[in-house]
Amino acid sequence: MPTDYQRNIPPEYRKVQPDGSCFTVGDFAEIVTAETLRYFLVRLAHESRSENHCLSCLEVVASALGMDMRELRRRLAEIFAATNHIPINSDNIIIRLNNVFAVVMAGSRCVILEEFTEPVFKHPDIRLISQSDFKNFHAHRTVLVPDERDNRNMVRRPVTEVWLKSPLRRQYEGIVFMPGTDVTKHYNLWRGLACQPQQGDWCLMQDHIRNIICAGDILIFQWVIAWLARIVQNPGGERPGTSLVLRGKQGTGKGIFVSSFGSLFGSHFVHLIAQRQLTGRFNAHLKNALVVFCDEAVWAGSKEAAGTLKGLVTEESLPLEMKGIDIFHIRNNINLIIASNNKRVIPADWEERRFCVLDVSDAAMQDKVYFEAIASQMAAGGREAMLYDLLHHNISGIDLRTIPRTEALFDQILQSMNSIEKFWLDCLRHGRILGPFVGGWPVAIEAEQLRRAFHDYARNISDRNGLSATEFGKQLRDLCPCIVRVRQTSSGRPYEYRFPPLRECRRQFDEKIRMQIPWDEAEDDG
Repeated sequence: MPTDYQRNIPPEYRKVQPDGSCFTVGDFAEIVTAETLRYFLVRLAHESRSENHCLSCLEVVASALGMDMRELRRRLAEIFAATNHIPINSDNIIIRLNNVFAVVMAGSRCVILEEFTEPVFKHPDIRLISQSDFKNFHAHRTVLVPDERDNRNMVRRPVTEVWLKSPLRRQYEGIVFMPGTDVTKHYNLWRGLACQPQQGDWCLMQDHIRNIICAGDILIFQWVIAWLARIVQNPGGERPGTSLVLRGKQGTGKGIFVSSFGSLFGSHFVHLIAQRQLTGRFNAHLKNALVVFCDEAVWAGSKEAAGTLKGLVTEESLPLEMKGIDIFHIRNNINLIIASNNKRVIPADWEERRFCVLDVSDAAMQDKVYFEAIASQMAAGGREAMLYDLLHHNISGIDLRTIPRTEALFDQILQSMNSIEKFWLDCLRHGRILGPFVGGWPVAIEAEQLRRAFHDYARNISDRNGLSATEFGKQLRDLCPCIVRVRQTSSGRPYEYRFPPLRECRRQFDEKIRMQIPWDEAEDDG
């Protein structure tokens, strides 16, 4: 009786040779074509007499068809796995190990890659193991193989030794994370989206994003939806270098929004609960991250961490550091969302261009019925509908590289200001120079008197680091370039600072911060 695999193989493959095999190497170049290659590989998987014979056959066919040996070995291994065939290396050890392990270059080191299923959320994952650890873990497993000195005899060898020396082992030149791209020589961490798009209804989540997350601002809502849509439309494409920052009280719905969106990406959605998990040294958990949610983050003010955080948003490559493995780089595909109920969430510079900071509305805070309705709709097809609409959303008219300049962003910039910046802002807000000065906005003030007034202000906000006259003058003119320092007209008199009109000083401040601050125009001297 023919076996299942033989029923679909052309007759010319069924000829039995005098030596007992069903084919000879010399026949292959004549009968194998690109169309019949699958039949050949199936037959080879079942009837090859030895590993050397198997490889000789592959070499002849690869030469005849102009194919890469690696590709032929990969396809043969897939057939082994699909048919559950036991090849020549007794216990099917090559195929069994290939199903789980691969040899891969990580930076400058040759390591073992192991595929496994993460036990909590059942997501596929990988870990990298040194060759010594790999051998130690499997040291109790051996397999019978022909003796290299006399292949008529069988000897036992460690399974790891047999697999590592086999030309049929699975191996890659490196690790990449390239969503939507088919790569052969490198191991791609991309696993695809977690669900299929389907037309449906997710109106409750849409309303939540519009009215709660974006606090009813339609322009910001349009920007946020476009930011989300770009990720699903082109997950491996060029990122805009911007991120979402959600600031609001607990129970306002930040989490249900991000977790619903993140569920579209399965193992490529990473939920973190501490800033150090985002900016710390060991970051293997970010290796295949497409959407990262840093929940209830507390910004500690570290300059090193600030640089790491900003790099995650804008840098093209991501240095990965795993314990016991050299640092190596992969493409950075992270799209970052940060949420917090703290006043200061992120480090924001004056020219901040990375963080779209939103103050989340508390209109539905702790409303159990409201959030249960959203969760029910998302579970009943809303997730698939969300994916469908985002995939078909037109984002061509939205500049995702330019963040909305919100009041929440200005508050983050204010939290990051140094003492002289806060001093100058308060002077502009009050319409006068703070300190022992009488009247409204001045034309000129003696330089040393102004510096002492600043130092008194700084001490009141617990900043005891003074500035020299030179440092003070330089930083002041950075804030308002039209301020000039000149010697008073009378000979021997000290220097003084001369100020442009208040309206001009405020205009320059707005220009520097790239926002229109609502000044008290009643105090504007025109």
